[in-house]
Amino acid sequence: MSERSDCDEDLQPDIISSLLDSLVIVSDPRKKRGKRHLLIDILTIAVLGCMCGCDNAEAIKDWAEKEKQWLSRFLTLQHGIPSQDVYLRASGEIGQITQITLWQK
Repeated sequence: MSERSDCDEDLQPDIISSLLDSLVIVSDPRKKRGKRHLLIDILTIAVLGCMCGCDNAEAIKDWAEKEKQWLSRFLTLQHGIPSQDVYLRASGEIGQITQITLWQK
């Protein structure tokens, strides 16, 4: 992972706001039982982590733990930072159609 430590400084509030507006359209396909983290939190952390150089779920989780205070300014994080397994499951569950729709927006 070639993570930039100052990446969060490059991400202005209007960029974060636009990202959240784009991700809120994703419907949550997960079953209600066992759902601890908001999908918007999971997706936002994943996208921001990738923008900051993370290239896998473990790197995203590590980056998010390090940036938890900054992330909590605009995310709920009611149960803390999701584990790497949460990112992997969410990525598989939202499917390619949603991913394509997001990147076209």
